[in-house]
Amino acid sequence: MSSLSATLEATGLSATSLELELTEGILMNDTDAAIDTLHALREMGISVAIDDFGTGFSSLSYLRHLPVDKVKLTAVLSTILPIIVRMPLLFRALWHLLTTWS
Repeated sequence: MSSLSATLEATGLSATSLELELTEGILMNDTDAAIDTLHALREMGISVAIDDFGTGFSSLSYLRHLPVDKVKLTAVLSTILPIIVRMPLLFRALWHLLTTWS
């Protein structure tokens, strides 16, 4: 974290202008440490996104515990979204899950 802070300071880049994209595999190595790091990044004002969600250890319950700003779906999952949208009950359930998590 100190090297990230130093880099932001040296470049003059605002932390709120930075978004880090992490893969779910990186976050699974040590989940507790990853959550602590994600909280620290967010406290600095840095946005965090999970990239290619659905390629590894995907779990909606796992996502619930991660303090991230964005989740980018893997191409495979994004291809089934049109199918899910045509299933109103499933779509509403997924939408409810995604919009009620803080």
